[in-house]
Amino acid sequence: MNSANRLLVIFIFSLMPTVGLSQRTLIHCGNLIDGKNKDILVQATIVVEGNKIVSLEKGFTKPGKGEKLIDLSKKTVMPGLIDL
Repeated sequence: MNSANRLLVIFIFSLMPTVGLSQRTLIHCGNLIDGKNKDILVQATIVVEGNKIVSLEKGFTKPGKGEKLIDLSKKTVMPGLIDL
């Protein structure tokens, strides 16, 4: 991952504590490195409620009413890299 992508990931996750506790955010990832599997997931969605990652879903989940979408569909993402 190049330094620009790292900064983007750091920036996105640094904003998470400012999201309302009931806010649900979907993050579309072009590639996802989850740290548990050897394989890189392609086209995945990270589901965040408040400031916690609650699930990873295959494909790009369409946001519902009141849900925020962060589109990183052209980026490689590694969630949980930084514990704020």
